[in-house]
Amino acid sequence: MDGDVDVENNALALEKDIDMTSTLVVVDDNTDAIPTLFDIFIHFNGSLSFAVGSAGFISSTYFENRLPYIRYGSFFWSYGCIMYSVPLFMKFRNRSSNNSYCCPWGIGDVGAFLCYTFFIIGCILAGFFNEEKVLEYYPVINHMFVYGSFSLTLEPFYQVILFLTRGGNCRSRKGESKLCGSGGSTTNNDNDNDNDNVESSVQVAPPLKLQWDRLLELFAIASFCSAGVFGGFHPHHNAALAGLYFTEVGSLFCLARSFLLVYERRVGLKAMQKDSAHPYNKIITKLIIKPVIIIARVA
Repeated sequence: MDGDVDVENNALALEKDIDMTSTLVVVDDNTDAIPTLFDIFIHFNGSLSFAVGSAGFISSTYFENRLPYIRYGSFFWSYGCIMYSVPLFMKFRNRSSNNSYCCPWGIGDVGAFLCYTFFIIGCILAGFFNEEKVLEYYPVINHMFVYGSFSLTLEPFYQVILFLTRGGNCRSRKGESKLCGSGGSTTNNDNDNDNDNVESSVQVAPPLKLQWDRLLELFAIASFCSAGVFGGFHPHHNAALAGLYFTEVGSLFCLARSFLLVYERRVGLKAMQKDSAHPYNKIITKLIIKPVIIIARVA
């Protein structure tokens, strides 16, 4: 008797789970992953720290006692680099057991890691020593920020090489790029009654879609590289201030990416709610899942 009660309870629990899974989302393969709250938290912390720190670097040029403002900017930039580094190291924890001995980083992750490392070294030399030492380390600090900024260009240059060496016409190569890529091709299945109703798959080129997140990232990289060149190796002393302002511009592009993540998450969640009523979910529930529940009850 107790066994029958357990079976009934398990069946009811299963039915409850099925009712919940009946709202499963049928998502198009071309749909980008919805940003998580963790992604938004990391990006907002990193971008806001860069923006506030850049304001400190700019303020240092308008006061005779520059060191407090440089320390202020260096502290926030170091914090921003640490926050941006967290997802990189989390990839080691999230990698599969089959690839436990392989590095989960791509060339873009390596460039980002080098960038944050050089930036942190430059911030330590600029913000944690007295004024005499900071002036002595100034050439090294400039080099650190230049190396860090241009480390971010590793992945864009790699994508350019792939674009030039990839086969196919210009339209197809754009479709496979990160800037205008649409995530793959769309498949249309048509039934052929003359050939035993065999489904034939017709590949249709999807429309190109500009990836705004990628575009803002490229603008930020260009701004940081300009800041490194004009701020550290300026051809004229008046260009040094322009280099500091470029750091603020790049930080604002990073902040714009953070707001874009919030927008993409909002749009993605709405799309999930809309797609949850897909007719395929109801058909699967009626033809497969509910009969399984009935068999479990009978058994």
